[in-house]
Formats: sequence, C-alpha cells, structure tokens
Amino acid sequence: MVHIFVNVEPLWPHISLIHHLSPSS
Repeated sequence: MVHIFVNVEPLWPHISLIHHLSPSS
C-alpha cells in the first residue's frame, strides 16, 4: 500500500493536468 502512495506523489501533477484538460469529463 505504501508503494502506491509513492507512485501517486509524482502522479499528482499529471492528474491535475487531466482534470484541467477534460473538466467536462
């Protein structure tokens, strides 16, 4: 479970970009 947290940290910026690109979704 800890491994996921570490993998999510660098993904945070990516998620923000996706939300910004597809706010309608």
